[in-house]
Amino acid sequence: YYIYAYPEDLDEEMPRSVLIYFSYDNDLDPERKACLYRNILLYQEPDSELYASYEPRIRDYAMDCLFEGKIDEKLAVIYDRMLFPNMIDRRSAAILPDILKSHHMTTGDRRAKSVRLRSPELSYEERYPLVSGSAYVPIYFEDTDILFVDASGSVLEDIVYADRPLLKRPDLLKRCFEICPEHPMLKLAAAKNVLKKGLENDTEAAILSDAFQKLRLSIPFQSSIIKALCSHKGGVSAFRDTDLDGYGEDIRSLVFRGLLKEGYFEDAYLRLRRYGEDLLGEGDAELLAASLIRTGSIPTVKGETDGFFMSLCLRAFHEGSECREILEFLTRSYEGSSEDMYELLERADSLSCEVYELPEKVVTAKLFTSSDEHLDESFDIYLRRCEQKENIICAYLTVRCDRYFEKEDDSLPDSFFEILYSYVSSAEDYEKLPDIYLLALTKHYQEKESLLQNEADLCQRLVDILISHGLVFRYTKALKKKISIPKEICERYYIEYHGDRETPPRLYVRISPEDEDFHREEMVRVYGGIYVMSTILFVEDELHYMIYDDSVSDSTVQEGTISVKKLHGREKDRYSMLDSMTRDLKEARIDELSEGLKEYLLMDGERRSMFDIKD
Repeated sequence: YYIYAYPEDLDEEMPRSVLIYFSYDNDLDPERKACLYRNILLYQEPDSELYASYEPRIRDYAMDCLFEGKIDEKLAVIYDRMLFPNMIDRRSAAILPDILKSHHMTTGDRRAKSVRLRSPELSYEERYPLVSGSAYVPIYFEDTDILFVDASGSVLEDIVYADRPLLKRPDLLKRCFEICPEHPMLKLAAAKNVLKKGLENDTEAAILSDAFQKLRLSIPFQSSIIKALCSHKGGVSAFRDTDLDGYGEDIRSLVFRGLLKEGYFEDAYLRLRRYGEDLLGEGDAELLAASLIRTGSIPTVKGETDGFFMSLCLRAFHEGSECREILEFLTRSYEGSSEDMYELLERADSLSCEVYELPEKVVTAKLFTSSDEHLDESFDIYLRRCEQKENIICAYLTVRCDRYFEKEDDSLPDSFFEILYSYVSSAEDYEKLPDIYLLALTKHYQEKESLLQNEADLCQRLVDILISHGLVFRYTKALKKKISIPKEICERYYIEYHGDRETPPRLYVRISPEDEDFHREEMVRVYGGIYVMSTILFVEDELHYMIYDDSVSDSTVQEGTISVKKLHGREKDRYSMLDSMTRDLKEARIDELSEGLKEYLLMDGERRSMFDIKD
């Protein structure tokens, strides 16, 4: 009854008779035992006979309470005096740390119903109920947030409380970690210590990796571990399977580059595919793409190359990569805009990479999308690097000849005309060649300062064919200085207009000084959208013309003047005689005019008699 009546807050030695009484087989309930054993440990000398009689029982009692996870003020004294490192086994080491780190939390505020512990390193919190305003809770770290909450779970901001740690036995705690390093809080403490002082070796890296993988850590603390491990060789392997959805861009990028650096290319690719190309730093795209190609690990989706991998290779290319593996992969697999493919083709060709069928793809894409940019350069590579196909060559020549002749594009390179000459000159029958080839080549010859003999011979044959087909243009007459052109063509003057083949232009002319007003003349569509009108003019004639591109427009699209300043070059020609007489009349040379008239009438009479021409 004395023991049961012993006050909780009384701190004095119990009577010796009481202690002797319980040294025999008389027993107490566990709570009263704690009161008795505490008193013995506090006030009896360890070398006394009475202490010795109690010691085994107290030690057994301490272990029983330890395994039950019990702790209070009295048990704290018992644990402190009875537990030694050599007594700790694996079973007790899993439980003892919570006891060693226990704090006695008390408050007189009746609103408080529980204590909530929140560690910044953990993603969860622990809650302990208050009993009569008191609770025993394990607090491992000084930065742990201690919150008191009411019955509804609301935090009490202004509460007053007392916090007293019960035990301080670092030797026992160290022993627990040695025997049971998987204890969550000991594992966390070890990880915090490594981060605080700095990661130095593989053993410490293993501690951080283990904590990261097995503890429920907060994102900020996980981020700290990631940063430390990524700076240590081999440390990034801990994150190969980690979901990084909740992390910031800096951490994702750090893990990605760590995986890339350590050679985990497939894992790095999966991270990149999931979180986007913002993870890439300078040179990363080239390194990752080339490594996957070299190792035969090109990602696929349903048997086809993954489109994201293709975009990764293209990014490396656009960043200026000259990696042969990447370039040859793209030349074999990439199909995009004709200009993008040309840029790829140009670089691959300059580095003597394999180009496969890319030149043909580029040329055909540009031809059928009417893209002129780099068409000639692409075709040049096609001729050098691919097996040539007749239909592609013809398509290129047709498009370019039309551009040059009908669209009047003078920017074509000399290489085009060399190809055109080679193709035309090697033909067995010029008559079977498309007219546009003949037109383009002969017009080019007209623009050259001089022709070689083989060019002049070819030009003559081609022009003869064109004239026989009725294809006579302004440039045809100009060729008379290089080849033989019929007299009836040379005697005429030509107005030429390149427009819409479906909408004929309107032509108005006036010949000064005879005409006072413009009058309508018809233009004949000779080829495509090219219209021509020819006429005969004499010395001092000046033909003014205006062209409208449709039947209603009031704005001219072309205007000009043709002035005749000299006689025709051919002697005894009907028109040259008329030119001469016109000049004599204007300058009042009567004798010369008279002789000219006589000669003209004589020639005209002879012509009429020869061909029986009626007046």
